[in-house]
Amino acid sequence: MDNLTLEAAWRRFTPQDVNPRSCMARIWAQGRGDQCTGKRAAGSEFCDQHGVNKDGIERWRVHGRVDGPIPEHKLREFERHAAGDDLPTGAAKKKRRLFSRDALNNMDIPSLMKLMKEQDFHDNRWRELQDKLKTNSVAKSAVVDRLVKDQNDELWREVKRVQELDQRRLEC
Repeated sequence: MDNLTLEAAWRRFTPQDVNPRSCMARIWAQGRGDQCTGKRAAGSEFCDQHGVNKDGIERWRVHGRVDGPIPEHKLREFERHAAGDDLPTGAAKKKRRLFSRDALNNMDIPSLMKLMKEQDFHDNRWRELQDKLKTNSVAKSAVVDRLVKDQNDELWREVKRVQELDQRRLEC
């Protein structure tokens, strides 16, 4: 995999907004990838949980820095989880439904917030956006734009993932 493809793969599991005052460790977050919200330890970019432990192991290295690449074996785990390949046999992967911009714009705010929760839009960036939507400190159209962009990005990531799987199968 070339560097651009690899970067696109790990960015899929990187939050859009990184808080430079929080711990810089990437966390699993149900396979979505997110930033640890822990408070940085004195003199460190990481919280006590993700910094160096008593054995000298840097725990943040498991998932990588939130602003950098994911270790390749862990990246594959994120990708398998996103594809539903790590589910037990017979288990159904929850897929997000696709909504048009018009359908989203026609929803009232409570319905839009319910949809975001039901469709698994609940990591830190989405919770923040929902809070702003509740208090009218962000326009509903901005939330709709983010949802449509996220849907678009997710679809293209899935297309790319399937193309890469096909390519690997052809190489075998």
